Amino acid sequence: EKTKFYEDMHRITEKLANTGIAYLRAQLIIMVVVAFLCVFGLSLIKNEYALLLGLGIAIMDAFPVLGSGLILIPWSIIMLFDGNIYAAAILITTYLICQVVREVLEPKLIGKCTGTRPLFMLIAMYVGIQLFSFIGFILGPIGLVIIVTTVRVTKEKLEEECACTKEDLPYSDD
Repeated sequence: EKTKFYEDMHRITEKLANTGIAYLRAQLIIMVVVAFLCVFGLSLIKNEYALLLGLGIAIMDAFPVLGSGLILIPWSIIMLFDGNIYAAAILITTYLICQVVREVLEPKLIGKCTGTRPLFMLIAMYVGIQLFSFIGFILGPIGLVIIVTTVRVTKEKLEEECACTKEDLPYSDD
């Protein structure tokens, strides 16, 4: 016979797994957008490997420490020193657009898939970075998701045990 603790932990881990899958889906959406932007930018400078490089830059952009700037910024500096101001401007503009898109999309998509508000996700990222440096960018939101999921599952369980509706509760934080 399964204990209540086991059932509760199963509910929490199941919800966390679903949230994790949704998080990965949101990251994939952001990667596709960044890849498209990079391929477009690289096509403007007539790079014959635009598709391959765009995909590679998008994959690097998914990692908080690396990002698209690790490739696009040095590349634009090299183009500038090489005298190709047009290519340098396109590369730096592509980088800036990718950054803005990530900063706008990430909190919204991640917040939507995890069921938290974008502002709370941004705060979690900030707190995570303050506490754990670069890795905190990931740990902060994960911690927030674990807390929010645990609170929601506990609230659902209490509502089931009380056999009361949301309207019967003295407060609601949704």
